[in-house]
Amino acid sequence: AVITGYLPHEIISQSIFNFVYHEDRLVKLHALWKCVTTGASKLQWRLNARDGSLVFLHTEYKLIANHQNHDTIVARN
Repeated sequence: AVITGYLPHEIISQSIFNFVYHEDRLVKLHALWKCVTTGASKLQWRLNARDGSLVFLHTEYKLIANHQNHDTIVARN
């Protein structure tokens, strides 16, 4: 909340793409696809903060395989 201006209940259950700066959406989508296909990826991207400013983030993704149910992508900013 301090960095983005959003409270947790405002972003839970929403797509991250609702908050990604429009010029970075394909870059973020590509990073997620790379994680699914290779097991990990990294990217720098911009998030639209609540006050209209941009927050610059560096995210690392890691795929956690669970062949019984479903795979999970873990993100660290």
